[in-house]
Amino acid sequence: MIVYCFIPARHGSKRVPNKNFRILGCKPLIAHSIDYSLSSSCIAHTFVSTDSPPVCEIAANYPITVINRPSYLCKDESSTFSAVLHFLEFLRNSNFAFPDFVVLLQPSVPFREPGLIESTLDIISHFQFDSVCTYIPVDFFHPNKLKVPSGRSLHPYSEPERFDVSVKDLPTVLCRDGSIYTFKPETLSKYQNLLGENQGYVLNDPSHYVNIDTERDWLLAEQLAKCST
Repeated sequence: MIVYCFIPARHGSKRVPNKNFRILGCKPLIAHSIDYSLSSSCIAHTFVSTDSPPVCEIAANYPITVINRPSYLCKDESSTFSAVLHFLEFLRNSNFAFPDFVVLLQPSVPFREPGLIESTLDIISHFQFDSVCTYIPVDFFHPNKLKVPSGRSLHPYSEPERFDVSVKDLPTVLCRDGSIYTFKPETLSKYQNLLGENQGYVLNDPSHYVNIDTERDWLLAEQLAKCST
């Protein structure tokens, strides 16, 4: 079984400038994901896709391969899906064997519990899912409490709100956390997305989880980094 890790890390980040190479806990943000990939014995090789010279410099310190992503795939509106397609095309035109599975790590999630890659691979291979991702439980922002505005009125997002039970007694709802995406390469061509129809999950511990999308998230990440040292 051939498994590659793919880490997309474009240069631009409007809400958190220079995010991917900004120092978090004594090392650049992207280094957290690179180190996590290299710590897994299941990963045959790690690839970083970027248009960023600083990210290239950081990646040069590791036994990994840097893919130069073209600028038209590095815009604000560019999708991770397009970056993965470019990665798979790179593999087809290289000397690397084509993988059975790809593990995608978003650099914006720096802290991951040990063994998550192995867990997603165990599940996707055993149950033949199209993809397996990490999820965290939804607590306060349960879908039952969500509303859609219409003028000055509100309407339930998914179902009538229940006022007779507390959030902890509502049905468990999970949210994909962006930490790990494990998928079959053929899922992209078959469904035109990363996840497919037959999806599995691994439950992630939210206590040390942060997905850095704002400066506020960065401050939380700094506190979590201090707690882990």
